[in-house]
Amino acid sequence: MRQILSDRSACRLLVAGLTMLLVLSLPGCSPSGRQQGTVDDQQTSALINAYYRALQAGDIAQATAFYPDDQHLKWQALLEQRRTDYGALISYQVKGVEINTVYSGRLYVVRISVHNELKDSFELVTLFKGLDGGDYTIQSHTIKTLVNK
Repeated sequence: MRQILSDRSACRLLVAGLTMLLVLSLPGCSPSGRQQGTVDDQQTSALINAYYRALQAGDIAQATAFYPDDQHLKWQALLEQRRTDYGALISYQVKGVEINTVYSGRLYVVRISVHNELKDSFELVTLFKGLDGGDYTIQSHTIKTLVNK
């Protein structure tokens, strides 16, 4: 009987300790590291505009220049496929930005409404600016079809 009680006590102590660790780790995930709004950083705004102007002009080589050097070929193929599937990019509008500060730098998740020749889309472009002082780079670009024309 004494062994069962000590096993239950140890289990309760373990659960309490794990709960405390979870609670202590929450400030790292708190909203203080996130901001909502528009592209407030001039460099970020300039990069998004230059990227979408390159896509609008059909200049895939210029658009891939905003990605990390080791990913240019991968994104070139994906952006060419985007143009085939969606047609020419006619216009775009930034709808909002979520800014996330992480240990290695800052992430900007930019929400963009895009009017294309064949299908309109809602797009998310994730930019990263490292603490090392390097340039902003595009880390991802996802597309959701809104309307088939």
